[in-house]
Amino acid sequence: FHVPLLSAQKSVYPGLQGPWVRSMYQGAVFLLRKGDQLSTHTDGVSHLHFSPSSVFFGAFAL
Repeated sequence: FHVPLLSAQKSVYPGLQGPWVRSMYQGAVFLLRKGDQLSTHTDGVSHLHFSPSSVFFGAFAL
């Protein structure tokens, strides 16, 4: 059973020296119960810049 909680998209901006993007951040607080799971789904993976410092997913327990 999948319930979308957050959604975001970012466009590439044209520039004089080539396209560029800005960092995008999202945050939220959810009450999770035993057995709940978090996951991500990304469309357009071929457009992501994968490097050790460019793509993150994090979760914190409060």
